[in-house]
Amino acid sequence: MAEDTNNSLIYVGASGGTLKRQFDTNSATWINVYTLSSVGTRYLSADFTGVNPVIYATTTEAPFNRLVSIVDTDASAPAVTLATAGVNQTFRGIRFGPAEVVAPPTLSVSANGSDVILNWAGSHTLQSATNVAGPYLDVAGPVLTGPYTNSTLAPAQMYFRLRN
Repeated sequence: MAEDTNNSLIYVGASGGTLKRQFDTNSATWINVYTLSSVGTRYLSADFTGVNPVIYATTTEAPFNRLVSIVDTDASAPAVTLATAGVNQTFRGIRFGPAEVVAPPTLSVSANGSDVILNWAGSHTLQSATNVAGPYLDVAGPVLTGPYTNSTLAPAQMYFRLRN
């Protein structure tokens, strides 16, 4: 079963394995609005963040059950196969995990006389090369946090980047 945060919409894997969309109309009785899919459903979860909820479910098919998604637009919304279990495998559950978005590191450069000062946030390894195409090697140390000072006198040209 998957339920929205307003407690007004749930999806239920009903008897016979069908997936039903239901609403709570009077806080006492759930009413079956329509059967969303005839695909047998073992486990399900739903993403209610968009305009239309997206249901993710594992099916009851044997011998190769599936992970499917359904965008709930109406009763005719199709189940789209995301993955099929392999030989001697069965999908047994589904859960959402936290999404981590990591911004790429930013390398800033400033000049101080004949020196170039490189600075960045976070723990990233500084690499350098004498050609923009590389090969890039870790700066001696290795240097994991800024600032890093490099002379512009020798070698005459250096390229820098960060790696995780």
